[in-house]
Amino acid sequence: MRRDLPEPPGGRSGPCTTHVRARRRYASARHPNDAAVLERVEQLGVSFERWRGRRLGTSTIFPVKVGPGALEGLASVAEIASVEPSWHPFQLPPLDVSRPQVQADAVWLRNDGLGRKLTGQGVLIADFDTGVDVFNPMLWFADGDTLGWLDTNGNGVFDAGLDAVDLDRDGTADAGEVLRYREMTYAANTPGLYDADLDFLYVDANGNGARDAGTAAGFTEASPTYGEPWFVTLDTNGNHRLDVGERLVGLKTSKVRAIREVSGTVRRRGVDLISAPRDNAWYGGHGTSVCGIAVGGIAGIHRLAGVAPGAELVVGVIDYNAVPRFVTGLATLMTWAQAEGADVMLVEDGEWAWEYLDGSSNEELMIDQMAASGIVQVLPSGNLTGGGMQATWTVGAADSSTVSFAGDISSEVWPSIRWRGGENDLAVRMQVGASGYVTLPGDGSTLTIGGKPVYSLRSRSARGTVMMMVHLASSGGTTCGFRLVNSTAAPVRADGLLADDGFSWTGLARWTSPTEDHTATWPATADSAIGVGAYRNRSTSTDINTFSGRGARIDGARIVDVAAPGSTTYTITLADSVYGGFGGTSAAGPHVAGAAALLLQAEPTLGHAGVNARLRAGALADAYTGAIPNTTWGFGKLRIADALDAAIAGVEAPDAEAGHVVLRQNEPNPFQRATRIRYRLPERSQVELRVFDLQGRQVGVLVRGVEAAGEHAVQWRPEGVSGGIYFCRLQVGYRVVIRRMALLR
Repeated sequence: MRRDLPEPPGGRSGPCTTHVRARRRYASARHPNDAAVLERVEQLGVSFERWRGRRLGTSTIFPVKVGPGALEGLASVAEIASVEPSWHPFQLPPLDVSRPQVQADAVWLRNDGLGRKLTGQGVLIADFDTGVDVFNPMLWFADGDTLGWLDTNGNGVFDAGLDAVDLDRDGTADAGEVLRYREMTYAANTPGLYDADLDFLYVDANGNGARDAGTAAGFTEASPTYGEPWFVTLDTNGNHRLDVGERLVGLKTSKVRAIREVSGTVRRRGVDLISAPRDNAWYGGHGTSVCGIAVGGIAGIHRLAGVAPGAELVVGVIDYNAVPRFVTGLATLMTWAQAEGADVMLVEDGEWAWEYLDGSSNEELMIDQMAASGIVQVLPSGNLTGGGMQATWTVGAADSSTVSFAGDISSEVWPSIRWRGGENDLAVRMQVGASGYVTLPGDGSTLTIGGKPVYSLRSRSARGTVMMMVHLASSGGTTCGFRLVNSTAAPVRADGLLADDGFSWTGLARWTSPTEDHTATWPATADSAIGVGAYRNRSTSTDINTFSGRGARIDGARIVDVAAPGSTTYTITLADSVYGGFGGTSAAGPHVAGAAALLLQAEPTLGHAGVNARLRAGALADAYTGAIPNTTWGFGKLRIADALDAAIAGVEAPDAEAGHVVLRQNEPNPFQRATRIRYRLPERSQVELRVFDLQGRQVGVLVRGVEAAGEHAVQWRPEGVSGGIYFCRLQVGYRVVIRRMALLR
């Protein structure tokens, strides 16, 4: 695995900034990140959000806290185009919108083969992320006692601190049974009043007026919710209040089975999960928010419940603050999650610095292998579009092109130039002064150019992608140029990427002529990844989010398979009393992971290929998506019920071919007693050949095992099935092809 130099801290499928107080857009023609301007703004009493001492924000928009006294001073700063508040007089709760929109609520009303509601029960999702807050009440199952409550003063309404839960069922309010509630901060919540679908009741056992939890308060792994008991309300009349006669259900079991820390320590439910560190990295709880969208809350009880609230979690922690990055490593986390029995893996990371982005890395290949084993692989496509970090150029035959990036590049920058072909097809020369250039050797050495160290390494992937990796440390100045010299007799298309240590998805350094048609990030570039784009889930627009990673892979392969809601989504955050804004493809990913859990509960044998086929078949195409599939939307917008209803016929390949795996039409067809099925394999492969009916139920397994390359044939002699349409499904690795067959009786 290649990690020659530290990667930028922002290179990940990270969140949009949360809890924004104001945004500042600069109208000035000079670069908006002028340090003098920012310092002058701070002197007016404006407080910037910071990380490692740096101001957080994009190239033109910054989250800030502005007191009333500072507004007049800001109006005098010519470089500021506008100041916008994060407060709105009314805002629809987006999970209320996005969850029904992707049809999760409709799927919850259905049953699986065991008679259980489809909420993801029995499915384990692995999230690779910043961690998770195991104390958050949205991440516990309501599997405790169902109890009544006592209206101690007989006034017919719930009074926190007076009324009680009847823990011992004796009909009296005893010491240690007093109820209070944690009021969750959220725009739609009613201040000072218990909202049954948003707030959480708890027993104030010691009467101190606060909910106590954790080992410091004397609780252990055996304590339900690791503290004073949480309860939710069975709101039978649907008025969002706790009324006389309604019952309470205790939260008892954590939805988190295990957490693997960066150090390698694994904390387990029932052993020491209570001691897991709280998720406090990157904006205060990225992983917790992701987990909330995927599995948070209780179906039918919580207004902001996640897509698959019956599913469970294992969480592998990525240390985004580490230098070099990935101290733990994605491959390590994936193999750990596989050992834990994960059914779905959600990789909440997107990288582009010094990556080939052609599916050839060890981690991408591992994703393919995990998918072939049946584990569903969900990978957000990243938020790189619009950041000026990607550009594409065509260098003419025996010609050269000059390219450059500009901005505050006074710190570390990691440019890379990639092309397909021979290692020496392009020479990369770095500008020195006004007109001079120095050829970068690409041999892993460091030159001093313009008084600054410049590292370069040229390498070629196993799939024929050549990359010149460059590292500029303390580069200084505001511009940097390269000349690409083509030594071949044909045009060469080159792709440039930038990353730096200043910002996340939009860098301090930006290409002067970005094209941004190849912005999907690693490891969503794996062959078998279910690539996830993000779209707006607003009543005024459900168009693609401008930041959503898109475009073909450098070798032309399409990356995005489906798009899911990625605009600001309200979900749980770090503090267990806050619902916070959260967005980006980071928010779209858990929508799809939750969808996979619902599909797998309904049809446990689907595996990765089956889930991907169903998601594609059920996706919505509309005026926003245009003709599908395409490289922005994939097959369209996530629709889970439609994916569940998609008959196997809905994913039949017109030519019954995928990656040179060929499934021929059965002969004879129609047939009565038996039919012959032929298929071709390009190489020795693990093969499954199965037959399904129109409802997607498996009626026969014809082949399961390793077979040699070449032509193969098998007969199907159906027994105990009625006449009708059936589907023959051939799966070879992650490739799936299907044929329709007609049985006459």
